Amino acid sequence: MIFAPIFSLLGLFILFALPFLGIVSTIVLVGGAVVRLIAGSRGRLPSQKARAWLWAFGALTLALDLWTGILIYGAIGISHEVHQQTLNRAARQDFILERDFQYGELWIPAGSQIQRYDPFDNGEKDLPHALRGLRAVHFPHQVLVAGVSAIAMEVSPTRLELATDQTIGPLFTYRANGELIRDSQLAAVACKQGQIARVRTH
Repeated sequence: MIFAPIFSLLGLFILFALPFLGIVSTIVLVGGAVVRLIAGSRGRLPSQKARAWLWAFGALTLALDLWTGILIYGAIGISHEVHQQTLNRAARQDFILERDFQYGELWIPAGSQIQRYDPFDNGEKDLPHALRGLRAVHFPHQVLVAGVSAIAMEVSPTRLELATDQTIGPLFTYRANGELIRDSQLAAVACKQGQIARVRTH
């Protein structure tokens, strides 16, 4: 036989059973008050002992309703915080670079449109923008990337959107043993603006 942890059972009771009891108790009290109001003076007045139990039941219901309100308020606060974290994370995934940035050997000018994904970004409020997890960048003007004039770049796999008509070369190829050598068949390739050039780094 498998027993649930005591804390889990207690937590379920506090988070779900008590609010449910509060709602049911409120319905019972309101229903009783409506019935009493309809009956008017024809109804028999409750005894002193019954009134004492009624006051105790009302106080318990009020306490349960207060606890339910606290839980609802906390749930709304958590929901708002999660939503804000999502907005913060999204703002750091797609943003305009405010200053020039050196990304490895690549110089990225201010005004570039950055797209990135950082699995370690938990949506903190004051976390600064960074280029960790860079996926793509659209430059505000043409930038020289690996000898190619580009207006945009995807990182993995590396693709460059050509900023102008240009000739790309020399070209290199791999031997069967993995050695990188210059391609003797094609010295260069004439490309048009807007074409996508794929850069192989391995």
